[in-house]
Amino acid sequence: TLLDTHMAGGTPRLAQDTVLLPGGVNVQRWLADRAERRPVVLALHGWTDAGAVFGPMARALADVADVIAPDMPGHGRTAWAGPAPYSYDVLLPSVLQVLDALPQLVGPGRPLVIEGHSMGAIAAARAAAARPDAVSHLVLEEPPRRAILHRRDVRKDMTWLRRLQRVGIPESIELMSRIVEWSPEELEIWASTKMDADPDALGTLREWGEPLVRTLESVTSPVTIICGRGRDSSVSGRRARQYIGACRGTVELVRLDAGHNPRRDNPAAFEGVMRQVLAGAAGTEGIADVTTVTAAVSMPENFTVA
Repeated sequence: TLLDTHMAGGTPRLAQDTVLLPGGVNVQRWLADRAERRPVVLALHGWTDAGAVFGPMARALADVADVIAPDMPGHGRTAWAGPAPYSYDVLLPSVLQVLDALPQLVGPGRPLVIEGHSMGAIAAARAAAARPDAVSHLVLEEPPRRAILHRRDVRKDMTWLRRLQRVGIPESIELMSRIVEWSPEELEIWASTKMDADPDALGTLREWGEPLVRTLESVTSPVTIICGRGRDSSVSGRRARQYIGACRGTVELVRLDAGHNPRRDNPAAFEGVMRQVLAGAAGTEGIADVTTVTAAVSMPENFTVA
């Protein structure tokens, strides 16, 4: 489909479609009708979401970047092979398949920013470590706090997921709107992705593999960590210092007025951070200009939101 997306200096046509890769990975694409060598954001979603959740972000950034977002195994329209525990080992091959297909998906020679939320942050970091020459910048949005989730937490999550699937999209939106203050568009997309999540796959014990700190030691690109200040943020001050200390190159920590979903909780501030990252990736603002942060502090002053 073609969507009208506002931008300074004109209103480009933003084409949204899906591509099924030969290995079975379903990929959402938001591509503007511009031939310039603009950056591409490879966006990796969190637990029980799907690639479609990045639609609002893609439309907000349409003047500076194209966005592609795969459905992770067991999510959206990408099947889960099973029967092993749901783990990082299931995620990385799918992400690498998308990376290898980028010339066909978006064209060759494009600066690449990988952005991952929660579960997707783990996969994003692993992909950046596995393909260092392909990644211009790594963005981690609220990476999860534990490598292995307890069985009781898995059962709790699956009880919630099955309830949402049982009541359908309208009631799921109503339930979630009592908890968060997201836009109607974000709520509708969030609810629709829950209908496609596979509880049989996701109901297994989650094993995220080696700690994120260890993975970051192998990442050579600049890293931006976006996390919330709220109580449900998964990035404590101690953990943030560990992440910063593990990074080999430029690293920026940005704390927004948000919880575990900064992109949804505070979209304007999140967009501002992403625009800074994309400017650096595009070469219009030197990557060396990105502020290096050495402790878990508040977000940079220019991103303060009342």
